[in-house]
Amino acid sequence: MEEKILLDTDIGDDIDDAYALGLLLAEKANLIGITTVYRNSIQRAKIAGKILQLFHRRIPVYAGEDIPKKQPLFRFECSDQGKKAVVPHYISAEMAGVTFRRGAVDFILRTLEKFPNRITLLAIGPLTNLARAYEKDPDAFRLAKKIMLMGGNYSEKEAEWNILCDPEAAERVFSSGVPITAVGIDVTRNCTFDDAMLAFLRNLNEERFRLLVRMTEIWIRQNREKNQPPTMHDPLTAEALLFPSLLQYRYGNFKVETEGSLRGVTLPDSRGVKIKYAVQANYGEFFNRIRKLFGKEENHDG
Repeated sequence: MEEKILLDTDIGDDIDDAYALGLLLAEKANLIGITTVYRNSIQRAKIAGKILQLFHRRIPVYAGEDIPKKQPLFRFECSDQGKKAVVPHYISAEMAGVTFRRGAVDFILRTLEKFPNRITLLAIGPLTNLARAYEKDPDAFRLAKKIMLMGGNYSEKEAEWNILCDPEAAERVFSSGVPITAVGIDVTRNCTFDDAMLAFLRNLNEERFRLLVRMTEIWIRQNREKNQPPTMHDPLTAEALLFPSLLQYRYGNFKVETEGSLRGVTLPDSRGVKIKYAVQANYGEFFNRIRKLFGKEENHDG
């Protein structure tokens, strides 16, 4: 049975969320909805909606929770007229008129009830939407087939961004009872674009890829001082959902620390939640898939 996917994303800060969505669309994955989360979910919803337009796909997009359960917001340097943080990859001239819906939490619950035990929640941002959904209706939330998440670190005592943005939400999702497959930063941090890959992307001529490339250039300019290449944390996770052989896994018991100096760290704990977590990736095969998918002629049959 084909995987039904509901994508929960903080698209618009780092560039990898946009590539994750682009890959799912290029794969013609059975993506039945997108929900956005953290700081300015409305702008994020418009970014997702614009990418959908470029790929000629009609998929519902719902803006969700902006504020973590307890953790103060990170990166709140500038505000739009609504006093929310401006998302770096939000391009008003292209995205202002893109339509979306509100109520991500209710959409998640309705979708799980409509397709019981058939939905994979692909979570590539902070877990606030998922935690609120669980709190609102635990029985409906547990109708999810599984959660595939990019988040955490399973070999080092280091907090990863998606977990650190809302540790309380992450703890709630981990303990929800829904099976979890986690891809941590200890595996994804080496999945980076090299010069040859960037050259390949910059030479893409199809309209559906131009926005991705433009957003990539914005990200590169913003991170030039760090000398950090674009890293494909989320696309590797998304592609591994469709092609599990891209990753190797182990099982272990972990908890999300919510107190003290290790706040936001995913810690091994014999009393913690048993999860499936990635330990190794085939980066070469992953980038071969990007070249293959993005090198195809555009098809408007979706």
